Amino acid sequence: MRGNMGNMGSARNRRVESLGKGYARAVTAVFNGHPGSSERTGLRQGLEVISSTLLQMLLYFNTYYSVVYAALIAIVIRWKVVVGKASGVGMIFFALWGMVEFFRLYLGFVGNLKEKVPHFAGFFFLSVLQLIFVLFLIAVQSPILPIDRICGILLFIFLA
Repeated sequence: MRGNMGNMGSARNRRVESLGKGYARAVTAVFNGHPGSSERTGLRQGLEVISSTLLQMLLYFNTYYSVVYAALIAIVIRWKVVVGKASGVGMIFFALWGMVEFFRLYLGFVGNLKEKVPHFAGFFFLSVLQLIFVLFLIAVQSPILPIDRICGILLFIFLA
């Protein structure tokens, strides 16, 4: 009976060793450039990454500031409507800014992180369009409140 237990222990050790080798093969296939692994992990071996850390940080902070800007300006526009001084053109430009900003930030994130030039070109084009919207909201709409100018200038700095 004791000899039987010895055989069971060695069989168990062989199974553990084969599991360990299988695990090692899986890790090697995923992380060491096994053919096809770059498609699964999103990593490319041997290529220099050219995404910009500074641009990524600006996009990250711009995302949060855009939410704050949208909330503040929506409150200001609501106040202008209640008081009766709101211009329809200002509300339209603000709505267009809000719709374009989401897509602009998405294209910027994807274009920078995944190094996709078409996405980055779309980000650049939409940034120029956003500059026009923000300049209108800073300088042309009426009435212009100090909070409009302050928030708009900060957003203009992110865009420029």
